[in-house]
Amino acid sequence: MSSFEHFQNDFNAVQSWIDSALTVRRHCLRQPTVITVAESGPKARTMVLRDVREGQLFFFTDRRSFKVSEIQAQPKGCVHAYDTKKRLQIQIYGTFSLVEESPHLVRWRSMGLQNFSDYGSQAPPGTSRPTNNIVTKELAKINFSVITLNPTSIELLKLQRDGHWRVVWNRAADRWTPTVLVP
Repeated sequence: MSSFEHFQNDFNAVQSWIDSALTVRRHCLRQPTVITVAESGPKARTMVLRDVREGQLFFFTDRRSFKVSEIQAQPKGCVHAYDTKKRLQIQIYGTFSLVEESPHLVRWRSMGLQNFSDYGSQAPPGTSRPTNNIVTKELAKINFSVITLNPTSIELLKLQRDGHWRVVWNRAADRWTPTVLVP
């Protein structure tokens, strides 16, 4: 069996590999590229994967960031990563949303606010830094937010000397179905 064959035949293997991003030190999904759609076109940025629950991927952000307004206007997007050692690319397509309620929000908030300067600035992310930028934990508590990607499609591409492999898993009615693609 090829080293990739289990990914094209068993969705549990795909999901287990995605879940392992939280525990495997140099897993490519630990800091993937997150792609949203802005009015001017696609926007990509590297983000830290903070949690995986029931197939969904969770990221921390500042609610004032551009990506939040992009997600609110156009929730479809993608997470992309490439493992250079395994020569494996993954693209996870789906719908982004802001997490307003979750039993895990208290834990995520305590994790995110450990370095509250990330969310506690008076100026929003991506704007000019004020000369006397005041950072407070109170502002951080207000601005801290969690976004999630609810996957609808997962595409894997394995580059190999003896022939590349490519498979896409599509979800319909909470059932994942594979289609082997031409690489």
